[in-house]
Amino acid sequence: MKNILWTLRNRMPLGWLQLRHDRTRLFVAMSGITFADVLIFMQLGFMNALYDTAVLTHTKLNADIVLLSPQAKTLDNAETFPRRRLYQVMDIPGVKSADALYLGFAEWKHPITHKETAMMLIGMNPERSGLLIPEVAQQLDHIKRPDTVLFDRMARGDYQAVLAQVEQGQPVTTEIGKRTVTITGLFSLGASFDKDGTLITSDQNFLSLSPQRQAAEVSIGLLTVQSGYNPEQVIAAIKQQQFLDIVPYSKAEFIQKTKDYMAANQPIGFIFSLGTAVGFLWESLLSIRFSQQTYTSI
Repeated sequence: MKNILWTLRNRMPLGWLQLRHDRTRLFVAMSGITFADVLIFMQLGFMNALYDTAVLTHTKLNADIVLLSPQAKTLDNAETFPRRRLYQVMDIPGVKSADALYLGFAEWKHPITHKETAMMLIGMNPERSGLLIPEVAQQLDHIKRPDTVLFDRMARGDYQAVLAQVEQGQPVTTEIGKRTVTITGLFSLGASFDKDGTLITSDQNFLSLSPQRQAAEVSIGLLTVQSGYNPEQVIAAIKQQQFLDIVPYSKAEFIQKTKDYMAANQPIGFIFSLGTAVGFLWESLLSIRFSQQTYTSI
């Protein structure tokens, strides 16, 4: 044992000798590897931000189970399905409530600059909030009025003057399409890569602002589950009905489905993945090259 300890204490520090043999080369190699690591983590950060912002609304859905059309990929391009399916699933044991959510993009005109931009427009039952956002639930009476909306205070753009006016209790008017609408309240959600913000209104107001949409065709069904049942049981029961125009998901499954779609089909997800792969490849090549040069010089 003593011989082994003596050998370990007095062994030649080959690794350290290789590193300190050419300090300039070591500095250059460490700088290159550090830059590659920064590139990798930066790309991963951008990619995670993309996925997190893409599911901001998903995480706020007031539902245990989400009903979608089989053709729906994300909330931004959710295909519609017949509203009668919500009444039919209410007869399935374990379903407590079933509400419709209407989604679409609106040509929104900035109240002050009059610059047009795309906003997500959400229409919901004004008797029960479809989103788990306390500010929305507290202002449902506001959106019962014709041509009124709630505005996302975290929308992308210069809205400080608009926000200040609404917070002082002064309604702000603007246009969606060719209709005049009034902002009567605020809530906080946030923008994403593909939309500047969100507007919330009642289902009836949504249909007035989106004349091409029909009340009988909804974007999403929001189901809550009765106490004593779990979402998986209810999802299995819905699938047994063999509806061809709806697919049930738990909220967690819906969130993961959207992230998987973004990673596999959206160009921006591919770009960030490619950037991460390039950074990793660069780091690997630098490490191999430095090791070879150091070993040769020794």
